[in-house]
Formats: sequence, C-alpha cells, structure tokens
Amino acid sequence: MVSLLIIKKKRKNLYQTIKLQHDEINEKNKELEAYHVVKDKIFSTVVHDFKTPLNSIEGMFTLLEKQNLSASDLSELSSKLKVNLATSKQSINDLIYWAKKSNVGH
Repeated sequence: MVSLLIIKKKRKNLYQTIKLQHDEINEKNKELEAYHVVKDKIFSTVVHDFKTPLNSIEGMFTLLEKQNLSASDLSELSSKLKVNLATSKQSINDLIYWAKKSNVGH
C-alpha cells in the first residue's frame, strides 16, 4: 500500500514536470514564430533596398549599350548611382554588425 502511494506521488511529480516542460516549449515556439515574422519583414525590406540600385545600374548599362546617354546624363546618373551604392554598402555593413552582435554567445 505504501509503495502504491509512492508510485502515485512520483507519477504526479512526473506529470507536473512534463506539463511545465510542455508549457515552456509552447512559449518558446511562440517566441520563435514571432522571430520568424520579424526576420521575414527584415529580409523583404533588405531585398527591396538592394534591388533598387541594381536596377539603376542595369538601366544605365542598357542606355550605354544603346548609346542613348549624353556625357552630362552619364555624369548625373553616375553620381546618383554612387549615392545608392554607398547607401546599400552601409546597409550591408549594418546587417553584418547586427548579425555579429546578435550571435554573441550562440
């Protein structure tokens, strides 16, 4: 009879432990889902920000191939592209910094 009570108590303790672990796992899953949403938004923004200067470069080369750019147009476009590329480069550097900082200790 005493051994049956011990078994019931151990079973109850085990059940409580499993319940706590289950709750912790569910909470971690919710956090992970939230991180995935943020990651997807960041990725979408980054892709868009990098497509813009690349599209501009592609357009400039298309115009150069067709010889539709005057020297002054080329100079103006080159200046704008340089600014776009500098912004993209800074974004890349910021992402690298963020990635390194967020991976500390992992």
